[in-house]
Amino acid sequence: REEQQGLIGELLTVEILADRLPPKAVLAGWRGPLDEPKDFVLGGVAIEVKARHVTKDAVKVSSEHQLQLQSGQALWLVVIALAPVTPGATGGFTLDALVERVSRKLTAVDPSADAAFQSLLLSAGYSVDDDYSEDAWAETATQAYEVDATFPRIQAADLPAGLASVTYWLGLNDCAPHARPFSAVLESLDG
Repeated sequence: REEQQGLIGELLTVEILADRLPPKAVLAGWRGPLDEPKDFVLGGVAIEVKARHVTKDAVKVSSEHQLQLQSGQALWLVVIALAPVTPGATGGFTLDALVERVSRKLTAVDPSADAAFQSLLLSAGYSVDDDYSEDAWAETATQAYEVDATFPRIQAADLPAGLASVTYWLGLNDCAPHARPFSAVLESLDG
């Protein structure tokens, strides 16, 4: 379920970004399925997406590289709260339904984007042969955080010699001073 939530968070972000950018640009920037440190790298903007259960006030950061600042690159942490709902509930969706919805959105603008989308889904571990119908979700909130030098995080440069592959929980209450509306992420894409 945790991996499913992570993919849902990234897909919801693909859907939003596709309102702002051409589908092929969004898909070229979607790096999460390729096990790269940031989920999205779009020019000078990087976005790390975390999906959390609506009752949790923390997100799991799976490496010291995910929130590491790079010179000349703005970095955003986007946290999407998901609530489990009964399949078929109003406002709810399954992973399969979300994949179909995002696919329709991308291909309505650019039919040739489907091959790249399907390839990324496969890399993410999604398969149409798997049954995702038992788990349905509703997006309850999306919050963006601007990651800067004062943002609470662990970076590779901070680790003593011999330590690597650090996983940690980031309390969102401590990130509140860095909270921004999601529109600020979209505006940063404009340069």
